[in-house]
Amino acid sequence: MDECLPGALVAALTAAGHDAVWVSDLQRGADDNTVLEQAVTAERILVTEDNDFSALVFAAEVKAIGIVRVEPKGISGGIKAFVPGVVRALCEADTAFAGMLTVVEPGRIRQRPLPGAGS
Repeated sequence: MDECLPGALVAALTAAGHDAVWVSDLQRGADDNTVLEQAVTAERILVTEDNDFSALVFAAEVKAIGIVRVEPKGISGGIKAFVPGVVRALCEADTAFAGMLTVVEPGRIRQRPLPGAGS
């Protein structure tokens, strides 16, 4: 999980049975390319609030296993208030996250295949 997300989300996903690792615990302040490289090496889906990762993958063709972008649109209190909704959405989603850009918003999940997914 990207360091832009609160530790409460890492803890909540871990409590829900996910193997969540926070960038802040590994390498605080790492640039986006390094974060993506580490996620690919560890074969992890990157969860972030930062749209820059999508740009890296789609425009610069940097490899990613999968990206989940959290967008707390319209949520009073921002991402911290959206933590329960994100956990619920990810745990209840009837979808795969590998090979996909997944956008989690209040009330919906959107997906788009990453470049090279499935090839």
